Amino acid sequence: MKNGCNMKVRYFNFLLIFSFIFLFSCGEKQTVKTEENKIINQSKVIDADTKYFIDKIAKIENNALTYIGDKPAIVDFYASWCGPCKKLSPIMEKMSKKYEDKVYFYKIDVDKSSDLANVLGITAIPTLIFFSDSTSSPIIMQGFMSETEIEHYISSYLLK
Repeated sequence: MKNGCNMKVRYFNFLLIFSFIFLFSCGEKQTVKTEENKIINQSKVIDADTKYFIDKIAKIENNALTYIGDKPAIVDFYASWCGPCKKLSPIMEKMSKKYEDKVYFYKIDVDKSSDLANVLGITAIPTLIFFSDSTSSPIIMQGFMSETEIEHYISSYLLK
């Protein structure tokens, strides 16, 4: 009989501990999901494709890019499977909020706009193109860039 009581107590303790773990883990997931939704809803980075690029960002003529925007811009060529691109994404989000009224921030998925990536010769991702105005040549940087590096290009090239 004593063994039966010990089993019931152990079983009860197990259920109690499991219930707490389940309860807290569900709450945490909901909090994370809510935070992700806030970030997505507040995004200032414009998701673009080939047509949008040609219509709103830059013209491609005689192997040259001519910027057509009304304020400086940064275009991030990325892929959803790319580790460094995933690391760069929150930096671009942060910068887009900080410079919301001064700089456009775009992102273009190279898998969905491979035609544009090929025409522009983008062979590594992430690749950032910095456009200051229609009279200046763009600066093209390949590979991950830190927040400090992007800040440097914004202050010294885009907002000079």
